Amino acid sequence: MREIIRQGLIDLGLEGCVRAGAAEHLTRYGQMLLEKNTVMNLTAITEADDVARLHMLDCAALLGCADFAGKRLLDVGTGAGFPGVVLKILVPSLDVTLLDSLNKRLEWLDEVATVLALRDIRTIHARAEEQAAQAGFREGFDFVTSRAVADLRVLCELCLPYVKVGGQMLAMKSAQSAEETSEAARAVSILGGRLLPAYDYTIPGALPKSKRSRCKHEKELTLLGTAYVVASGKGGTGKTSLVAGIGAALAAAGYRTLCIDADIGLRNLDIVLGMTDRVLMNFADVIEGRCTLEKAAAQHPQLQQLYLLTAPMALSPGQIQTEQMHALLQKAREQFAFCLLDAPAGIGSGFRLSAGSADRAIIVTTTDSSSLRDAQRAVMELSEYPQLRSKHLVVNRVEKKLLRKLHRNIDDAIDTAGLPLIGVVPEDEKVRLATNREVPVILTESGGAARAYTNIAARLCGRRVPLMRL
Repeated sequence: MREIIRQGLIDLGLEGCVRAGAAEHLTRYGQMLLEKNTVMNLTAITEADDVARLHMLDCAALLGCADFAGKRLLDVGTGAGFPGVVLKILVPSLDVTLLDSLNKRLEWLDEVATVLALRDIRTIHARAEEQAAQAGFREGFDFVTSRAVADLRVLCELCLPYVKVGGQMLAMKSAQSAEETSEAARAVSILGGRLLPAYDYTIPGALPKSKRSRCKHEKELTLLGTAYVVASGKGGTGKTSLVAGIGAALAAAGYRTLCIDADIGLRNLDIVLGMTDRVLMNFADVIEGRCTLEKAAAQHPQLQQLYLLTAPMALSPGQIQTEQMHALLQKAREQFAFCLLDAPAGIGSGFRLSAGSADRAIIVTTTDSSSLRDAQRAVMELSEYPQLRSKHLVVNRVEKKLLRKLHRNIDDAIDTAGLPLIGVVPEDEKVRLATNREVPVILTESGGAARAYTNIAARLCGRRVPLMRL
């Protein structure tokens, strides 16, 4: 094994790594892999020569396309440590984090790091779709690697949130991955990346059929945020309070969040957020070029990650074109992780202006029959906007005693609206108190509606949070 690795590294142009003793470390790593594989399923490759070529040298070939020295790397779905551990051995100055959902593998990788005396390498036991919500992980890595984990479209959603501005996602795929790469191009673009030409290489000493392709994704801008249109169909559902609550909860969790009041002429979001004295410009000023988004978006005095862009008081929604709103939201996506559009009640021009440029939709309803009917109509209207990647339902202002008297439950609301549920918010007088005091309720309360807002925010971040009991 050692000689195959040594010669293979030389063939890859990595003579410096050989002189630094990398061949010996990789050999010891391979021996530990084969030993552990007898009691734990780590790899289907069980011959020492094949481990050398198809694991060690395959991963080592990545050094031909990027400079890893002094950078931060996250290996998603690391499994037995490929390619993360190999790259760490070859580039000692590389800071490596190994992420996997199976803790037994990670415990063994901790043992490998100890035996090989590897520094600045750590393991994280978590699911990739959940760990991105943790502090220091989102947009925190120069490189994110993945090898034999999932389809490229799925990998993009799992990995790109971790990539910092100008960083790269490196997905190791087989030579027959052209169709998979082509199908993933749209997902890469939506997630704020740019698909670069594949980097092809042949593993030294392997048969031609073992040739591998690496698909590289480089973020040109910051990871594009997601714009949610929050609509209700009927007034009085507590939609504006919901937007304020979720926005505040996202900001409190560390996400840069922009709340946009799209209710032209009847704006109230500034009151609920406690920002009436901070709003000077509105989104029409940005659209018409009178000021930049940076100047118009007012920062919350207590939640440093929360910003508000309010609506103009004297302007018809028809005076703003869909293309202009789309351009505004594109700028917002580049600067904020989440953009929440508080759409006006009903299904008029303001509703259409908001829905036509958003990425996802949240419909807010109460358990009242009239509210549910109007929510159903709003859902039908949203079907006219194919760019909306998802639509979810929030049942707001729920009164448990009233539901019992009416012999109804939350499932009835779900069935009527025809949407998956993302949150249930109880009727809570503390929301009204907080609104009149002009302070976000999550800053003064931890239960009731405040807890529900926090739970919904967590679900928008990809975390699995059970529905609160009413």
